[in-house]
Amino acid sequence: MPTTLVVGGLPVTVYGLDGLTPVPSGQPAPKPVAVAFLLHGRGQRSDDKLMVRFAERLVQYSHDQPAATKDLVVVTFDQRNHGHRLVAKDRQLGWLEGGKRRAQERLDQGLEPHDLDNPSHAADMMAMQVGTARDVSFLVDFLPAALFPDDDRTVDDWYCAGISLGGHATWLALAHGASLLSRWRAPLSKASH
Repeated sequence: MPTTLVVGGLPVTVYGLDGLTPVPSGQPAPKPVAVAFLLHGRGQRSDDKLMVRFAERLVQYSHDQPAATKDLVVVTFDQRNHGHRLVAKDRQLGWLEGGKRRAQERLDQGLEPHDLDNPSHAADMMAMQVGTARDVSFLVDFLPAALFPDDDRTVDDWYCAGISLGGHATWLALAHGASLLSRWRAPLSKASH
């Protein structure tokens, strides 16, 4: 069952949290946790059927591996200007998009069929990709405290995968190392306050 958390104002959905290997009372955690971010495509949402099925199958595959040394959770969230964060749907469009029907609508509005649907397409896409990569970095820093406020588990590995727009954001997140802050700072939690 997915769990919804709000991390620094960003709603995220976590798959697999309820299936983590139980921690015996007073004992150290039996396995560390790996977190995989799964990023949706342009015009999609994090709760689209494809994304939900993909996340659930990743978690199930991880559980089906008897020799797995880590538990896996999958995290999804709506990218900027998508899903609950949508503020300008036209800014998701490409330069020319929509085919003949869109061309007829443009003529009806007094525009030429060759006028651009979204003249700022390149800047919009790059901004969404970079913004999502920064959201991943932000979550690398602050998600562990939201997942495990009592420090009962540790996150050992971070993964990122995406479809289309999410794939581009994944490359940027990986190229920029996702987070510098998390490499030297102790985890934020009740125990460190």
